[in-house]
Amino acid sequence: MQGRICALVPLVCAAALSACGGGGGGGSSVTIGGFTSWSALRPGTTSTLVAMTREADYTYDPDTGLLTGVGAGSPLATDSSLTLGLDAAGEVNLLAIETPQSNLSLSVANGDLFGDLGGGLLAAVSADESKLILAADPIALGWNYQTFGVWDTVFDADSGRIGAFSAGAPTPVSAVPTSGTATYTGMAGGFHADAAGATSLTSAMLRVDADFGARTLAFSTSNTAITADLVTYSPAPSLDLAGTLGYAAGTNTFSGAIETASGMSGRADGRFYGPNAEEIGGVFETRGSGVEVYGGAFGGRR
Repeated sequence: MQGRICALVPLVCAAALSACGGGGGGGSSVTIGGFTSWSALRPGTTSTLVAMTREADYTYDPDTGLLTGVGAGSPLATDSSLTLGLDAAGEVNLLAIETPQSNLSLSVANGDLFGDLGGGLLAAVSADESKLILAADPIALGWNYQTFGVWDTVFDADSGRIGAFSAGAPTPVSAVPTSGTATYTGMAGGFHADAAGATSLTSAMLRVDADFGARTLAFSTSNTAITADLVTYSPAPSLDLAGTLGYAAGTNTFSGAIETASGMSGRADGRFYGPNAEEIGGVFETRGSGVEVYGGAFGGRR
């Protein structure tokens, strides 16, 4: 089990090690649902954000590192949580994800490694190299109300669990606009396993055109790329996503069918974030033939 994460994405671990955060003292804690914005957070504090998550178990061949199977996946969870801690210098020193199926916590205090990978991406790797969390850096990306990320947890020599989250300050239902339009732009990221079981990380640009009167969102990603090390990227236009999402009156969550350019099909679920739906975020998953799967999360702002 030890070392699999760093064997798959070695430069993530190297970057986390070289930028390992220092210890921070205690601090105040904000209860779940109390998060309002990133600009309101202060060094030395811990905040817990409401999150939506999707996850699935997988099996792999320890000799080749190839996936051999991916489970059906858990139902969408809308009451998960992301806990984020800042040290006295304002650097992230704690990331914890709690879902109905998983409880994953990484912290500098426990010897885990944290690093800023640049390009709006943060990484945390457990000391035994069996757990990985990648999260969008909201400050670097100019966001104030949400973030997203993915995680990978190795169970034993040939199995693990992979998941995606979107977390933030949900828009009050009464504040979701009922007329007009808006365009949200941002990014998406996740994991891809091809039909042979070879795995990679992904990144893409996000665009969502919202029609608040019709309660529809035209969802799309572009410039999708895959990488094994977060340094060298290869274009993967076949993974560009498109679909139309929708939501009922009196709600702040949306969902709908999506499809990759290559024909993999699946679903995206998301939320409006911020006092007046200034931002959006969510999770997605698509499946192809055999073990092929592409899943992850996204975030954006007007």
